Parts: sequence; structure tokens; C-alpha cells
Amino acid sequence: MTTEKLDPDLARRLKLVDNPDYEGEPLTKKDYTLLVLAGIILPLLLMVWGWQI
Repeated sequence: MTTEKLDPDLARRLKLVDNPDYEGEPLTKKDYTLLVLAGIILPLLLMVWGWQI
């Protein structure tokens, strides 16, 4: 390990990571729906479209 000091901005950000209040709001049903759409359904449709060409 080194004995270098961290940049003050980096140290402040690292402290924020430990704070559970900084995590934001939990995901909603709409968020999960968009994640499924963007992560599963859309790529599946693109693959099927690619197989048809």
C-alpha cells in the first residue's frame, strides 16, 4: 500500500458510498418493466429480426 493522500473530492465521494440514505429510492414496477423490456424483450426481437434477414 501507498501512503499517498486521497484527493478530497474522492474521499468525499467514498464517504457517500457508505451512506445508505444516498442510494436513492427503490425501483418501482415501471422501472422493472422498462428493465425487462430493454434487457430481454428488445434484444430478443432484434435477434429474431436478424434471423429473418
